[in-house]
Amino acid sequence: MVVQRFIERGVDAAITIRRTPSATTIEVGLGGPASALDGPELGYLPLTLADTRSLVASSALGRRPHRSAGPCRSDRVVQRLANLVEHTEEVATLIADPVVASVRGAWVADVSIELRAPADDLPVRQLA
Repeated sequence: MVVQRFIERGVDAAITIRRTPSATTIEVGLGGPASALDGPELGYLPLTLADTRSLVASSALGRRPHRSAGPCRSDRVVQRLANLVEHTEEVATLIADPVVASVRGAWVADVSIELRAPADDLPVRQLA
């Protein structure tokens, strides 16, 4: 038996972070079929909290009001995912889709992470 909390109703969002040799980009927008209606907003890491709020507010996700009372609040989950990628050099790509966003917050329902080879200077432990 698996028991888990249901995610409350909200807007389907998508967050994609890609690391390239020149820059690390983040895309925030609507997920699922709605993504065809309005493309994602592009930003660059590192992000301050003010940068994150501005990125989310200017995206289709920030402009779309939730049925209950105002815009969706997803800036915290965007900031946390950006921090994860920024501080973990092995992450090449992170795709969080769907992220269910509402006025109370956002919940990552599915995430895919592509890793690259670690740096050569990692310490190696050997058993004697």
